[in-house]
Amino acid sequence: MDILFGRSQLPVILSFFACGIVSGVISDFFCIKRRFFKENRVILFIDDFLFMIINAVTVIFNAYSFNDGNMKWYEIPVMFFGFIIYKKTVSRLFIKAVCHIIGLIIKFVKLIFVPVKITFEFISREKEKFKLFAYTARKRRSIAKAGL
Repeated sequence: MDILFGRSQLPVILSFFACGIVSGVISDFFCIKRRFFKENRVILFIDDFLFMIINAVTVIFNAYSFNDGNMKWYEIPVMFFGFIIYKKTVSRLFIKAVCHIIGLIIKFVKLIFVPVKITFEFISREKEKFKLFAYTARKRRSIAKAGL
């Protein structure tokens, strides 16, 4: 009977509830990625497919590690309940916090690289001015030689 019913079902329930929360976090990372990058339908399909594969692997590994591979009727609903609880409570806060951190990192990178960009643009403009000056000086000399 120990094989059919397992030892204690509380660790199994808690582990699948935690899997639902982890699934919600992974879903939020895909949402955050979609906020910062414009994607077409093919990439969205690939993202959704990856999300399904990650969830399937999570369920399989969780079932084998906590319940010796025996699937019970309540495991998937408990995981879904964990996902819903996470999405209704912490998800918005998590997305806002991560987006704010990413925004700060982007501002910091821009703050560092804007002077570098301005310097390169200045060097490029001066290089073009020098090329134009050298070209016109060469033309003036060739005109002066032709006039002699």
